[in-house]
Amino acid sequence: MSDEPFTFDGGISITSDGSILDGYTRIRAWPYLRFTPQRTLALTREILCAQPGDRLWPFTSRIPKSMLEIARTAPTNGWELLEMAAASPERAAELIRQCPALALLIARSCASNCEDRSAFYARALDLTWRQMLGHVGLPSKPSNVRLLKKLPLLHCREETLENLACIIRQGHPHLRTLSHLRQISRDTVALLSMPPRLVNSHLLIASTKSPYDATPITWCVETVAWLTEIETPGREWPYGQLDAEKLARVEERLRKRLVEEEPHFAPFPPPPLRGLPGVITPLQTYWDVVTEGHQQNNCASLFVDEIVAGDCYLYSVTTGERATLLLRRVGESNIWVIGDLKAEGNKAVTPSTQWWAEEWLRKEQRN
Repeated sequence: MSDEPFTFDGGISITSDGSILDGYTRIRAWPYLRFTPQRTLALTREILCAQPGDRLWPFTSRIPKSMLEIARTAPTNGWELLEMAAASPERAAELIRQCPALALLIARSCASNCEDRSAFYARALDLTWRQMLGHVGLPSKPSNVRLLKKLPLLHCREETLENLACIIRQGHPHLRTLSHLRQISRDTVALLSMPPRLVNSHLLIASTKSPYDATPITWCVETVAWLTEIETPGREWPYGQLDAEKLARVEERLRKRLVEEEPHFAPFPPPPLRGLPGVITPLQTYWDVVTEGHQQNNCASLFVDEIVAGDCYLYSVTTGERATLLLRRVGESNIWVIGDLKAEGNKAVTPSTQWWAEEWLRKEQRN
């Protein structure tokens, strides 16, 4: 094979050993994954997403399939998990599969300007799991290892990891309940981040069945607490012993009462364009919009008045990645354009999601 690099449009080259050259940046192929002189976020994302036929596939294809799948599945720090696996494959694979929360906390503890990331991860992986807790600033107790092992990879979002670490450091009156649960979820951790008086063991048990992309039990508690405060300011929390099903009925009753008193909370006008079941869903009530804002950590509720006026409409997108789509009407016409399309936390969506939304809109308006 020739030692000359193969160059793609845009200046990126793949060398004969599978490494990437991008201007002055070089990324060594697996099992090194070392950036020189510094990491490039855009390149790491493209490497993780590369498929056969893509320009970076010769690089990505060298990464073990099982580790690549884990890195792609991780809600955060997927590239750092690959760096960790490259530093000590067997030890890293064991940690990532059995205790992904601890693996991700270690990955997040490596400073972005660390000069030798491979050495950093190698040193961390030489520790026992209890010692790793101290490495990330947590008390080195076996119970804390057992707790972290209960959080599945798909639930290990940035906010969830930060909140769980804070709960472990500071302690919590409901931690004892978690020791009896086989698994916890993103929703469980969100509940523990609320005032303890609003949470009970019934709710914590129910939260363990919540999906990775939503926090329904926490949202129910927050909504009931908010509506109760609106109805009777300063009232003591009266629902401390209710389970999730009974609290949901309280939420429904309080919502109906508020809708009767406040027209602002009534259903919106019909959506200008139909959605696709399970893929793109129009948000047709105030509560739909607030729930979207809560799940996606964005300010969707700020558009309520414009939606009621018929100037814009919001859609929940669940294709490829989770996103919120804002459509805006052009003047007084029946033409709608994409006003915004953002992933969780108002982050940019991938080019494929952007293209998909534009194609959907084009086809819907043509019909």
